[in-house]
Amino acid sequence: MLLKSVEYKDFRCFKGNLKIDLTCDSDKNIIVILGDNTHGKSTIVQSFAWCFYGLPNFQNPEIYNRSIAETLPIYGKTIPSVEVVFEHEHVQYTARRSQEFVRANDGRIIGQPAKFNMTFVEPESGQTKPCGTLPNELAKAINSI
Repeated sequence: MLLKSVEYKDFRCFKGNLKIDLTCDSDKNIIVILGDNTHGKSTIVQSFAWCFYGLPNFQNPEIYNRSIAETLPIYGKTIPSVEVVFEHEHVQYTARRSQEFVRANDGRIIGQPAKFNMTFVEPESGQTKPCGTLPNELAKAINSI
């Protein structure tokens, strides 16, 4: 698997949209992530487990950006997401997981079930097609890679 990019929307410490290009020279296929403490290095790595498998492997399991959540009005919502574009056996895939959070009338932030989808670009036609629609089809597709 070759990672091409990861894109965040209001995910944990990343506020707004942030796209990170992960493509690199084929002779130097190493990605180095540098940054100060508490600036998102671990979040980047752990976001792949959440995107692909739904595993929030964080000490604090909140997926949403706290500063956005603090300003949500009653019944306001935020939908954090992670999208990973990668290549496997010369086929490009896009995996995306998102989760909606709503501020209830008692002030609590309540999460809905996360949504996952994955597509691939068919090499012959260039058309984007789903890897499945049912959870077991999507799990089988991601686990086969």
